[in-house]
Amino acid sequence: MSRFTKGHELHRSAWPTWIAISLTLITLWPAAAKAAETSQDLPRDDNQIWFDGQFTLPLNQNVDVDGSGGLRLGRGLDHRVFEHAGAAVSFKVLSFLSIAPSYNYVASQPIAAKDVREQRFAVDGTLTRRLFGFEISDRNRFERRVMPTIAYFRYMNRFLIEHPLEIERHRISLMISDEIFHDGALGIWSRNRFSVGFDKQVSKNISLEFYYLRQNDHYCYPGDIHAFGINFISKSTRKHSR
Repeated sequence: MSRFTKGHELHRSAWPTWIAISLTLITLWPAAAKAAETSQDLPRDDNQIWFDGQFTLPLNQNVDVDGSGGLRLGRGLDHRVFEHAGAAVSFKVLSFLSIAPSYNYVASQPIAAKDVREQRFAVDGTLTRRLFGFEISDRNRFERRVMPTIAYFRYMNRFLIEHPLEIERHRISLMISDEIFHDGALGIWSRNRFSVGFDKQVSKNISLEFYYLRQNDHYCYPGDIHAFGINFISKSTRKHSR
């Protein structure tokens, strides 16, 4: 058999392989193009308003029970994109350390076609110290997120500085904080939240927090968020029994 005949036979034997590859590419190309187009269409940024409330009931000098809930509006400020409700118990272990296990039920709709329900089990360890008139705290949160299709751990660290200030007989507390997130599912530091605002004591038991928050997250949609928030805080004046 001549060299030309051998090459021709090899070329003919390779036809089924080339045909299979071509058919595979033709089949997969529309799906890949659609997936790329979909990811490009997902919103990268969002403007939101956050409403939160917290009620604290002291059981004794070292133990508090907290109930909390919240709602976030986004996607043009006319859609609910996040709701949560939960409870926590805070134990003052030392003068500068508190431990607080908590549970939260969360529903989120960050985009129109996505609706996620999850349960969050967390433990907070918070260090606090007063220095030169500033209240400094460092909260470390270890959280277990349980969703219908996945469950994983997440770690968050929030550094907060507060400073009391009096303006025309009105006492407020200025606040600035930064919080970083480590995502256990991705194995990376995925998110950063920076906020600045103030706390106003409305009455003996009630205070309001007003703040602006900027979130940067390149791993979820939308991840980069501008938010204005209001936090309503109520603390019972129940007297401790001796």
